[in-house]
Parts: sequence; C-alpha cells; structure tokens
Amino acid sequence: MALHLSFLGDCQKKIVELQKRVTETGKNVLSRTQRWQRISTVLSTTCDVVLTFSQGTQEEHIQWFIDLLHTRVPELVVQIHKHRTSGQSALYLTACFRDLLMGAEVLGIRKPLAPEHGGGLREFSMEELDLFDGATNETSFLSSGERSYIVYNYLMSLCAREGDAWTDEITFSEGQPLIRALQSVGFIHQIFPVHQVDELKQLKANWGKLTKCPITGRLTRTYPAWRRTLILFFFTGPVVLLSLVAVVLVTFAFVRLQEHADAIAHVDYDSVPLIFLLWYTPKVLLAMVILLMDLGYRRLATWLTDLENHRLDREYHNHLVGKLLLLQFMNSFYSLFYTAFYLQDIEMLQQYDGPDDDFLEMFIQFGYVSMFSCVFPAAGVLALLNNLIEIRGDAFKLTASFQRPFIQSANDIGIWQLAMSFMGYAAVIVNVGLLNVSGAVQDLFPQLDAAQSILLLVVVEHCIFVLYYALAALIPDTPSSVLHQIAKLEHRRREALRVSIHSNIHIYKFIDRLAKV
Repeated sequence: MALHLSFLGDCQKKIVELQKRVTETGKNVLSRTQRWQRISTVLSTTCDVVLTFSQGTQEEHIQWFIDLLHTRVPELVVQIHKHRTSGQSALYLTACFRDLLMGAEVLGIRKPLAPEHGGGLREFSMEELDLFDGATNETSFLSSGERSYIVYNYLMSLCAREGDAWTDEITFSEGQPLIRALQSVGFIHQIFPVHQVDELKQLKANWGKLTKCPITGRLTRTYPAWRRTLILFFFTGPVVLLSLVAVVLVTFAFVRLQEHADAIAHVDYDSVPLIFLLWYTPKVLLAMVILLMDLGYRRLATWLTDLENHRLDREYHNHLVGKLLLLQFMNSFYSLFYTAFYLQDIEMLQQYDGPDDDFLEMFIQFGYVSMFSCVFPAAGVLALLNNLIEIRGDAFKLTASFQRPFIQSANDIGIWQLAMSFMGYAAVIVNVGLLNVSGAVQDLFPQLDAAQSILLLVVVEHCIFVLYYALAALIPDTPSSVLHQIAKLEHRRREALRVSIHSNIHIYKFIDRLAKV
C-alpha cells in the first residue's frame, strides 16, 4: 500500500513539473512574439548600416541571428524594422561612440592631431585620445563613411562556433565567417551603408576547399596556386590573345569596307542621290562595334578574373585592370594606329568625344590627349571641360542613383599609376612617330634624308625621356608641407616622451624617500 502511495506521489510531482514547463514555454513564446511585434514597428533614428533579409525568411531564423549579434558582437546596437513595400525585414545597425572609437583604433583609421600637438594625420589610439583634434565631439570626429566602415567590420567579425547551425541541413565550420555564409545561402539579401541627409544637402550644392591552417589550426578555405597558374597561362592568356586578334580582324575589315565605300561613292557621286551616306556607314558601324566590344570585353575580363579566384582584393583588382587595359587599349586605339602609321592619313584620325565614367575612361582620355592632340589640338581643353562636369556628375550618381558604397582605404591609385606612366612613354613614341609620318621633319630640315630624319627623331625621343626622368626626380613624392608636419609631430613626440621619463624619475625618487622614512 505504501509503495502505491509513493508511486502516486512521484507521478503527481512529475505532472506538476510538466505543467510548470509548459507554462514557462508558453510565456517565453508569447514574450518573444510580443517583443518581435514591438521592435519591428520601431523606426531607427540612428543608423549607419542596413542589413536586409530575403523575402519569406522566418521570424525564428531572424531572431536566432539577432541573438548571435547580441551575444558575440555586443558592440553593435541592433534595431529591426519591417519594410512595408518589399515585405522584407531589415536590421538597422550602429554602435555607441566609445565602441566606434575602439573600432577606429583596431582598423588603424588615421585622424588629424590637434594643432598644439603638431597637426597632421596619425593612426587613432584610445590611449592618446586627448592628442586628436575634436576627439570628444561625437557628431563630427568620425565621418559617416568611417562610422559605416567600423560598423561593417564589427558585423563581418561574426564567426561560427562549434555547434552553430541555421537549419538541420545548413551547418557551419568553426571560425567560418557567418555573414558570407548566410549571404551564399540566401538568408541575407543585402548589406549597405546609408546616406546622411545633411551631408548630401551640402554635397548637392564559390571559395576553395576547407584545409587546416598551419598557423591558427582552424579550417579555412584555400585555393591551390597551381590551379590558378594553369588557368592564367592555358586559359586566360589564350582567350585574351584571341580577343586581341578579333579586334585586329574587325578593325581591318571595317577599314577595307571604308575603302570600298569611298571608291563607290566617288564614282557614283553625281548619279546616285544620297550617295554621301555611304561614306559614313562604315564609320558608324565601327563606332557601334567598338562600343559593343567594350561591353563584351568588360564582361569577359570580369569572368576570367573571377575564374582565376584570387585570394586578395588587390590581386583581383590588378588582374582585372590589366585585362581591361590591354583589351580596351587595342579596341580603342588600333584603328587610329592603323590609320596613322599604315595608311598614313592623318586627316582620318577621329577626335576624342570625352569619357564620363571611371579610371579606365580616364586612362583612355589620357591616351587620346597625350598621343593624338597634335591632330586635334582642342582635345586637351575638351578633356578638361569634361572632367570638370564629370566631377559633379559622379557626385550626383553616387548620391542619387546608386547605393552608397563603403569607403576603402588606399595609399595610392595602385596599378593605374603604372598604367599612366606607361601611357606617358607610349605618348612620346607615338608623337615622335607622327612627326615623321606628317612630314614635319622634312619641312624643317629638307636637307636630311629618311635615315637621318629617323635618327634625329630617335635623339629627340631620348632627350624627352631624359627630361621626363629629371622632372620625376625633381618633384618629390611627398610634399614639403607634409614632411614639415611629420617632423614637427616627431619632435613633439620626443618632447612628450622626455617629459614623461623625467616625471617618472621624480616619482620614483619620491617613493624611495618615503620608503626610507
């Protein structure tokens, strides 16, 4: 009898515990639902970066992600908002000023020093906060681009730990960057910084195999270097070479077509009405083909560079720019070289209409102005006017037509500087060659024969190269004002260090005296 009573008592206790668990689970579910409904209707008043989820993403998955951010990236201030038009949920991300300063120190962002501390730029440090100009001003010390850059790096620092899984089918390896992984599976739709309205008003005036890293001991994605080399030499190289051959063949075909059109139009000029249109048809077709080939070569260069799978952004950028420079250089200038040096018809060289987009267009513009301005002298003035207008046009596009891009720190313009230097050498050679083709040397020195004229031009070319090197050596890479500020900063650093050492010596002596007493 007592055994039965004990059994019934245990059953009653388990039933009570089960009721408590059910009640607590219900409260947790209700609390989570209410919290979701509450925070999803709150508009973000301070936001630096927006993260949007794909349509149809379940609320529990979003909440799982938010909980990860709260526990592993506590520096981020997260607010959620439901976009009515797209039906997507979005996280508005920012950070407090102190965490932003800590992020600036980790990223090595350079900020100006106060004038009394020598001025100039220096990598930010929390320990030397008082040395920086306006470091206590929360609104102006960090620009909106720097704020979004810091918040973005905080977000990208979120990595998986052992046991993390989004669903039963999708799991993560330890140390794997979660943001990239969630973007690849379609969980995260977009990440972008937001514009600051006040600043805009002022302005308007697939990745490799998992291998164990020998340094960290973690699984990381790597790509065999031998495979990239094979692609470069046995696929990318032949494809680019075939593309260059295609440019030569297409240009040669249109030049021949122009010759036939000129011959027909010259014979039937008086008998056939509107025969003059035949003169311009090959020119218009060639211009259209050049534009289409430019678009095709850009996509081809991007696809080939993606296929090479470079590890660093700088390597990817250099290989992409190298392909674009080679392909677009031939596509834009081959017809001009053929006309000037083979047909030797200077009057057929077309004037440059002016670029309006990016570094590549600036490269092409520089090529036109430096190599063929002797044919059309006003090209330099037109290029200057184009660049003045393009400055404001690019600003309008970045602020009104496109999402705001994240800032990228850079010491220089990279491979473009090398490309511009090579273009300068090419410009000297081309202009000297045009002097010979146009007959200017024979007009100035009629007593010289062909061999002597070429020898004279070679001497002139080498003299220009010597002048080029001399100017490059005379103009310093760093302005004297910057060197002066750096020297002043170093002097103030040494003075501060000397004062600090003397102060510490006096303190130690005072402590010794107290100890003796």
